[in-house]
Amino acid sequence: LSGSFAKDINDNFAYTIPISIKAGYEFHPLGRLSIPLYLGVGIAMTSWKENFTVDSFFRPGFGFYFDWNFEWSFGMDFSYWFIPQLSSNTKEQNSLVNFMDITLSAEYHF
Repeated sequence: LSGSFAKDINDNFAYTIPISIKAGYEFHPLGRLSIPLYLGVGIAMTSWKENFTVDSFFRPGFGFYFDWNFEWSFGMDFSYWFIPQLSSNTKEQNSLVNFMDITLSAEYHF
């Protein structure tokens, strides 16, 4: 579950809610170290002021995890959000939205 909620300098609220399909693969190069790689593709619903758009959404990412024991892993995820908003009638209103997530994570394996 993810999303973005923000307020600009004029106190206008903006939110982005992505809906995506994610595919990934996890490498185990050194014993207790695991490196997941993934790509999410889908749509992003964005609202700001009175404007509402639905655009394509791409989210590649990777992480580093240390397997503490058989049940728990601790690490970090890095993901890049790319949302091209090219649906406007005028070229000046088109934009390329970019975000970078850095997340501390704990995983429980059951």
